[in-house]
Amino acid sequence: MIITDRFVFLAFPRTGTTFVREVLKQLYLRTEPGPLARMGLRRSPSPARLRELTLPMTDTVMAERAGRRSQHGSYRQIPAEARHLPILSVARDPFDQVVSAYEHRFWRANPIWDVEPLKAEYPGYPELTFEQFVDMMQDYGVRNLLKEKRPQARVGFLTLRFLRFYGLDPDRLIESLTDDFIDRELFRPELAPVRFVHTENLVPELRGFLAEVGFPAETTEFMASLPRVNVAEARRGKPCSDYYTPGLRERVRHAERTLFRLFPRYIC
Repeated sequence: MIITDRFVFLAFPRTGTTFVREVLKQLYLRTEPGPLARMGLRRSPSPARLRELTLPMTDTVMAERAGRRSQHGSYRQIPAEARHLPILSVARDPFDQVVSAYEHRFWRANPIWDVEPLKAEYPGYPELTFEQFVDMMQDYGVRNLLKEKRPQARVGFLTLRFLRFYGLDPDRLIESLTDDFIDRELFRPELAPVRFVHTENLVPELRGFLAEVGFPAETTEFMASLPRVNVAEARRGKPCSDYYTPGLRERVRHAERTLFRLFPRYIC
């Protein structure tokens, strides 16, 4: 999470937020007022203008058990003094996000459940095919995120992560989930007011948002020439469609139907 003097940035995992965090730090350093900045002697923006928070990870059983902290602070962790600011975040095609999570391989070093049941279910664990990974996440990954809550609708791990991240009251929201609740889109008023830019058009949309909050276009031109960061190297440019059979794609589409209702641009 980054708190600035103009907005809050929430870094939802595997959507391009590492790039945005680095861009914002560079932007604020480049526009820092004062003689030290003009002489190139400042190495970071002043905390009054930008600060990055590393916060306890409370959204999953395993992260809480391990006492993990990260830059992926959720809406409910925004400090009270910053709650009045606009909120920026990034949305990504759910199909592509599942592939990115698989190829990034964070789950190999940080199991999403106790290892013994995972090995019993998947004898080759942690060597999993993409379909096995999806199955694992829709079973054990969902358990990890539910934290003993009991929704009546079956939903996917990306949906649960999203609801925990942006929900006004995530536990109550998750327990409210029924097929009717989803079909009638009653989840919408239960989510924080967030302005989303999109991974596939990240730089132009980010520059557009920054212009709205007062940064002149010339201060953000540098973003277009920056390389991508934190890319899953194992993917090697392989398109998302190569990972899915028609049946697997339909299973993911149904499991993550809440996200496709929120972001219909990704339905295809």
